[in-house]
Amino acid sequence: MRLGQITCAFLLLTLPLTTFAGNLSGTISAFEIDGKTPLNSFANSLIYLTGITTPAPSTPAIHVQKNKQFFPRVLPIVKGQSVEFWNRDKVQHNVFSTDKPTQFDLDRYPKDDKRTVTFADLGAQDIYCNIHKKMLGNIHILPNHFFYVTKNDGKYLIDGIPNGQYTLHTTHIFGGQSQQRVTITDQAQTVNLSLISNKVVLDLESHKNKHGQQYQSANDDNSISEDDYYDDF
Repeated sequence: MRLGQITCAFLLLTLPLTTFAGNLSGTISAFEIDGKTPLNSFANSLIYLTGITTPAPSTPAIHVQKNKQFFPRVLPIVKGQSVEFWNRDKVQHNVFSTDKPTQFDLDRYPKDDKRTVTFADLGAQDIYCNIHKKMLGNIHILPNHFFYVTKNDGKYLIDGIPNGQYTLHTTHIFGGQSQQRVTITDQAQTVNLSLISNKVVLDLESHKNKHGQQYQSANDDNSISEDDYYDDF
């Protein structure tokens, strides 16, 4: 074997294996139930991929209670990841979810205290406060970290995706969802998306407390407006 061949073989053996990866970007547009009128904001649309699994981060995700709201409004995490629910208000909160399989009730706790929940199953959890009816949040437990939650402009970017075929999912806090197949290469791709919501604010207000009963009017201290869903912490 010639010296050049030996050198090339040595380099092939010692160089790290490379996984080619690409990125996916675009803009999502969200419309009211009529399918024609754009929402006030395109924020809080969740875009994510399925068809690949990645380990859960060891660092917990953070879900904050501030100004009697949950931040972020939509929180995607990886299956097996924990979430820290921090109370940053002067008043007590009681975070709970009645959704299976991860039903939980964190009871009342004060400012600058936290409770932690680990989410071991895929799915979506609607999160509420048993004291303040207007507090609504959504946690999405996903199989990997290839996801993005949009801001007001509706733009998204998911990068570092290994080459392959996946399903691209889109969902919005006011309902509506879509999915399509995508093929990822080492070339950047642009995929623009649109959703028609199937809910209005009144639909989201209609939930009951952790005992399955109506909230007392004294606790329902603030009405919800559409703009409440677009504030960032």
